[in-house]
Amino acid sequence: MYEPDRSLWWLVPSGEWPAYKYGKLYFDWADPEQRRMWVGFHSEKGLDTSISSVYKSAKGSRLIMHDDWHWFDLFRRVADGQFADAVKNISSQLSIPLQIRVLGGYVEDPTDFDPYTSLLKRDEYVLQWNSSSSEFDAIRSKPEGHVLGELDQIKTFEQLAQQLKLLTSNAWVWVDLNFVVPLTIQVPDSTDDSNLWGASELWSKFLRHFRHFWF
Repeated sequence: MYEPDRSLWWLVPSGEWPAYKYGKLYFDWADPEQRRMWVGFHSEKGLDTSISSVYKSAKGSRLIMHDDWHWFDLFRRVADGQFADAVKNISSQLSIPLQIRVLGGYVEDPTDFDPYTSLLKRDEYVLQWNSSSSEFDAIRSKPEGHVLGELDQIKTFEQLAQQLKLLTSNAWVWVDLNFVVPLTIQVPDSTDDSNLWGASELWSKFLRHFRHFWF
């Protein structure tokens, strides 16, 4: 909160905080130099109710995932093919690659845990949808925590659904899933800015097509 110009930002459909259970619009820098930005939506998998007795503190109890968490709705849409249909449809209209970024790991002491400042090692995978081959390509694989499985082996939406099912069944692991497009930050050129996106284009060309998947 002390460096808003370097922080990631969410747009959340509620004033409730923390907002783990909600689907969110997501904006984050894709490199330390702030030359690229990820824009898309974000969903979080929390901890299972079966271990809620371990997380009795007020802070710890907020990490427990209940039926109203967005994660379950997103998983259903991936499993029944709705998500695949949306991705294929919008990717055919864009020249920008669509990416799924997955981060996750185990949690620390529930009274101290913050998934965004944790010192425990986390896995990170980035899958990019290839419209030509109709498959995912793994463009980043950093299994530092070795808890998310071999997500870099995913090629199809069916395999993605299976991996999300396995992650959902893991009571102890926290997962952040971001569905994004990577954008290069550019200064408008008075001679030709036809390929530049502002806020209106971000909404009309990309985000609005997935509005049913956020909330």
